[in-house]
Amino acid sequence: MKTLFLAIFIFSATANAQEHLYDYSIFTNSRMTENYFFSETSSHAPSIIESIKKRLPVDENVFNTPGNSLKLEYVNGKGGNWYANIFKENLRGQDHFNPAALFSFRAYRTATINQNEYPTLQYIFKDSTLSEKINFKIEALKKWTSITTQASSNVNGHSIPGDVIGVRFSQNGEDRQRHTMYFDDIEFVPLNQASVVEAVPSLTGADGYLKHVNITWQSFSDQQVKYVKIYRSENGKNFIPVGIQSPLTNYYSDFTGVTNKKYFYKISFLNYEYEETQLSNQVATSTREMSDEDFLTMIQEACFRYYWDGAESTSGLAKENIPGRKNMIASGASGFGIMALIVGAERKFITRQEAVGRFLKIVNFLERAEKFHGAFSHFIDGPTWKVEPFFGPRDNGGDLVETSFLLQGLIAARAYFSGDNTDEKTIRDKITSIWKNVEWDWYKQFPDSKYLYWHWSPDKGWLINHRLIGWNETMVTYLLAIASPTHPVSADLYYTGWASQDSFAREYRIGWGGTTDGSLYKNGNTYFDIKLKVGVSNGGPLFFTHYSYLGYDPHKITDKYVN
Repeated sequence: MKTLFLAIFIFSATANAQEHLYDYSIFTNSRMTENYFFSETSSHAPSIIESIKKRLPVDENVFNTPGNSLKLEYVNGKGGNWYANIFKENLRGQDHFNPAALFSFRAYRTATINQNEYPTLQYIFKDSTLSEKINFKIEALKKWTSITTQASSNVNGHSIPGDVIGVRFSQNGEDRQRHTMYFDDIEFVPLNQASVVEAVPSLTGADGYLKHVNITWQSFSDQQVKYVKIYRSENGKNFIPVGIQSPLTNYYSDFTGVTNKKYFYKISFLNYEYEETQLSNQVATSTREMSDEDFLTMIQEACFRYYWDGAESTSGLAKENIPGRKNMIASGASGFGIMALIVGAERKFITRQEAVGRFLKIVNFLERAEKFHGAFSHFIDGPTWKVEPFFGPRDNGGDLVETSFLLQGLIAARAYFSGDNTDEKTIRDKITSIWKNVEWDWYKQFPDSKYLYWHWSPDKGWLINHRLIGWNETMVTYLLAIASPTHPVSADLYYTGWASQDSFAREYRIGWGGTTDGSLYKNGNTYFDIKLKVGVSNGGPLFFTHYSYLGYDPHKITDKYVN
C-alpha cells in the first residue's frame, strides 16, 4: 500500500543534476558520545551553560532521529551571558545541495518556559560575523516540534546557505531558572512539496561478528526517502531505534558491544518531514567469538566490500569518499580497489566469473575514459568518462602519480587473470594497451629534465609544475616510468629525481618535513630505537610507505642507499 507523505525534494537543473543533492545539514547526529566535537560553549557568571570540555553534551535517550541529540541546559543570569556555537561538519564530496528555502530544526522542551527565556538563534557566517537574532518558541511539551523560518538567498551580502558555517544559540532572558532543551536535525531545506514514497523497506540479511552486527537491505531509488531508520530488539518483540543511514547506502553496522548475544532488526524509511513508513520484515543474527583468522577475514572482506558494493555504477571503479559524490571516481583509489577485487576473488568472497565480469566493465571504461598523453586524471566523472577537476581548474588534466597507483592494480590484474578464455584474454590485452599508452617520458616536461612532473593540463600546461621528489608515495611512478615498454625514461632519473640531492630537492624536503633530517634523501638518524637510512624527518605519514609497494615487493628493490 502506498503511503502519502509531504516530502521536501527539488531536482536541480544544473549540469551536476546526476549527483545526489544533500540537504545543507548543520547537525544530524554526533558520531561520538558525551559531547559534540563540532561545537563550543561559553558563559559568564551568573549565567550558566552545561558543557563537557567546553562542548555541548549529546543525549542518547532523547532524539528526533536516533541515535542522539544536542542537549542545551542553561541558566539566564542577570548581567551574565552564555552562548553555544554548533558548526557544520564539512564532509568531503558532499558539495551538491538542495536549494534552501527554509531553515529548519527539531526542538524539545522538558518544562514550561516563558517566551522571553528562550534562547535566540543566529547564523554564523564564514567570515565569523553573525546574522540578526531569530526568536522561536516550542509549542508542545515533551514532544519534538518542527521549527522553520524563511531562508533568504542572501543576508547582508552572505550567500545562504553556502556562507553559513554554523548556528549560535545565546542568552535572551534573565529569570535565573535552569532550563533544559534538546535540538536535532538542524538544516536548510527546500520548500515542502507533496509527493508519494513508493519504496518499501525490505531487509535482506544480518551478519554477527564479535561486538557488532552488519545488516543489509534491498537497494532502492526512491528520492523521497531522506533516511533509513534502524530498529534493534533483544527479544524479537520490543524494538528500539538505534540509528539512521543515508539512502545512498544499503547497509548499516550496529555496534552492540556484547558478544554471544542474539539481536533482531527492522528498518523503516523517513521522508523529508521525518514521517515514517511501515516497518520492514525482521532479520536476526548473533554476535560470536572470533578467532584471529576470523577477525582478519572480517577486516579483509569489509575492505573488499567497500570496493565491490560501493563502486561507481558506470565504471565499476572506486568512488571518491563514499557517500560523497556518487559519480566521481578516484583513479589512485581504483588501483587499490582493483587489488582488493583480486583478493576477493581469491578468498571466494565472489566467484572468479563475477570478478571477470567486473573487470571487463573496468577495462572497457578505462579504454574510453579521457586521458592526457596516456595518463588518467586524478578524478573522473563516471557517466561522461571526462576529467572531474575536483581540486580546482588547474586539476583538469593528467595526474601521473594517481595513474601509477591505478597501473599497479591493473598490472597485478593482468597477471591474475591468466585463464585461456576469451574474457580473461580480453582483460589482459586491454590492460596491456592502457599500460603501453602512458607517455611517461612526456611527463619529464622537457628532454633533459632531471625529474618527472606530477601534472599536465591541456589548457594550462605545466602550471602546477610539481616535481616528483622522494621520500614519499611517488617512488612507484619512477619505477613504472623506467619499466615502461613503450615510453620509458632513463633509469638515471631515479637518482636525479626521486633521490635527488640538488638544492631544489633539499629545500623541497625541508619544506614539508620541517627539518633538515633526510633533506639529502639519506637520513641515518635513529628514531624510537630504529635507524632510518633514508627518508625525511622520522619517516612521514604511513601512506608514503604503503602506496608504492602494493604492486612492487620492496625486498626486491635495492639502490645505492638501501634495500
